[in-house]
Amino acid sequence: MDADPLALFPYRSLLAVCAHPDDESFGLGAVISAFRALGIATSLLCFTHGEASTLDAGIDDLARRRADELTAACNVLGLGSVSLHSYPDGHLTEVPVENLSDRLESLVDAGRFDCLLAFDEGGITGHPDHRQATATARTVAHRRGLPCSPGR
Repeated sequence: MDADPLALFPYRSLLAVCAHPDDESFGLGAVISAFRALGIATSLLCFTHGEASTLDAGIDDLARRRADELTAACNVLGLGSVSLHSYPDGHLTEVPVENLSDRLESLVDAGRFDCLLAFDEGGITGHPDHRQATATARTVAHRRGLPCSPGR
């Protein structure tokens, strides 16, 4: 008899934490999709608009374009809610974790999430913004007694 997947992952609501639009797709998309397939309510906090990206440098309003792309990706992933903030892309490490934690904690309180999801401590690609978003997720998880996956 196969094990019940929900018994292996006993949480029912998950908040993914990332730095930029596209992190939810390239870094966490498969995991988010798996949780959604199990019926776990999943939402997203994204700290920046990704306006410093060099991928589409010729676009006049890259922040708006990235926000639109994030909305489209979150619709495909089936995310329940998205909280997109305007911290400076490429400079997230200049914002104290304490300030970022306040934003995250207010979402945790409002949404009553029982698990956080973030990149590993290296931020997958080593990007400083990714590492800062992960550090924030881990800080809030520790304070609130929540699991932070992946994490310890």
